[in-house]
Amino acid sequence: MSGPGRNSCFILLTTTRKSDYQRVQLRQQITGHFIYHWGVPAQIHVQRDDLAVLEFAPQGNRKTFRFATNGMSRSIQPSGDLCYRTEVYVCANSPAPWMIDLLKSTAEYPEQHRTHFLEGNTIPVKFPLPSTDFPFQALLIAPPEPSDPPTIGAICDSSSGETIFIHQLIGITQNELAYAMLKGSERLLHRLVSLGEPLLIDKARQEAV
Repeated sequence: MSGPGRNSCFILLTTTRKSDYQRVQLRQQITGHFIYHWGVPAQIHVQRDDLAVLEFAPQGNRKTFRFATNGMSRSIQPSGDLCYRTEVYVCANSPAPWMIDLLKSTAEYPEQHRTHFLEGNTIPVKFPLPSTDFPFQALLIAPPEPSDPPTIGAICDSSSGETIFIHQLIGITQNELAYAMLKGSERLLHRLVSLGEPLLIDKARQEAV
């Protein structure tokens, strides 16, 4: 995983365990945040008691699908004296089961590897996927723009006042991963946006480098 990129908003989080009521309340708040931006989910894919993937069908001017985690933020991701909580999502041309597996594996990655996700990190996709339809070799943790409004990028936990960051996962090629490691993920993201194409997780596109 590469080093941090754009994130400049760092918040020291408490480590107090939440009650069952607070955990349910937070999941409801996260769902409500996504509903506000994307409408009612078409399906809720429950992965564990504390983790689900929400599927949002195209709506209005938004012609593509959204798949988002709800429950990843229950785990605090430590980084030195600072800690982070995140949820992640992908944009897709059409729904497929492997997208749910991809988000579940990504949601579990920080806890399993005792690491953290920051905007601008890159992640080689090494965990097995049950489909060969994933057209990329790595993921870039990116801000919501330009696919979605910036307001979707953060949630304030009403029970603690802590910030939960919402990151978009963008699929990148091996060459783009190498470029990000050498030149920085911000420059790669600028090149990706400059392509003028939707950054879909399930659609191969022109390389940005």
